[in-house]
Amino acid sequence: MNILLTNDDGYDRQGISLLARELGRDHSVCIVAPDGNRSGYAHGFTLHDPVRFKRVAESVWSCSGTPADCVSITSHGIFGFEPDLLISGINYGPNLGTDIIYSGTAAAAREGALKGIPSVAVSLARREPPYDFARSVSFIGENLDKFLALWDRNHFLNINIPPVLRDPAEIRITSPCLRKYIDSYQVFTDPRGDLYTFMDGDIDVSHPEEGSDLEAVEEGCVSLSPIAIHPENNRQVIREYRRVWLKES
Repeated sequence: MNILLTNDDGYDRQGISLLARELGRDHSVCIVAPDGNRSGYAHGFTLHDPVRFKRVAESVWSCSGTPADCVSITSHGIFGFEPDLLISGINYGPNLGTDIIYSGTAAAAREGALKGIPSVAVSLARREPPYDFARSVSFIGENLDKFLALWDRNHFLNINIPPVLRDPAEIRITSPCLRKYIDSYQVFTDPRGDLYTFMDGDIDVSHPEEGSDLEAVEEGCVSLSPIAIHPENNRQVIREYRRVWLKES
């Protein structure tokens, strides 16, 4: 099987490197990933500048663009590699619930699914070192066939692995939680009077919903969430919007 690996942390990070080594034993693996950290770039594309790819090793390419660039351009065949499966990760830190909106890891998987490639985003839900990727890598390698069996053209699979993975791992099919971010910014003034800022803050994760990805991870389980690749609206909500609009008109 041909497996394309990407991420938003950089082509040379430990998570993607260990995954390539493990999967490369039985499959043809190609890494196309950013040349540096692109966390928080979401589904951004490079529209007005060239995107440079540099071959840094056999079947390993660094990209000057975004995670979505990596997948979109690769899918057009410039490397002569037609992926049967795309895996984005393994990410440093979780991508739970609302994180998916901002995540370059998730965006790469979404772009793959939009291009018709079975796609999986994988994150290790630990926020600080040490990161134990060994069990996560084994879990991914052991379940490739199941990931493919879950594939449908309208979704990608978002996986969050708990910091300590039990043996055997307990798997839950979940829905994304609502994450509340407590944002703050440090603001500085330079000698010319211009402002520059550094982002700070935290995440309020105190109320995981029942059946959510956050609940699963907090209880030591692997969370598997199907994520729609296109915007969806609840029909009941649409009806209510129509009712209010007509009433106010």
